[in-house]
Amino acid sequence: MSSAKPVLTFVTGNANKLKEVVAILGTDFPFELRNQAVDLPELQGEPADIAKEKCRLATKQLLSAQQD
Repeated sequence: MSSAKPVLTFVTGNANKLKEVVAILGTDFPFELRNQAVDLPELQGEPADIAKEKCRLATKQLLSAQQD
């Protein structure tokens, strides 16, 4: 039986942000966090709308990179 955790991609160009998130979530977090830098535009608007759009754009870029 595999004890490997599923991977959750944390999109940021700032490695310190990932370290902070890992420290907050702790060792019991059920995913392995991996950092992936993605060049995203700075958006304006409501925080929830910005987060949704940035997730959509990051997913599109990451999936496109996998197909190359």
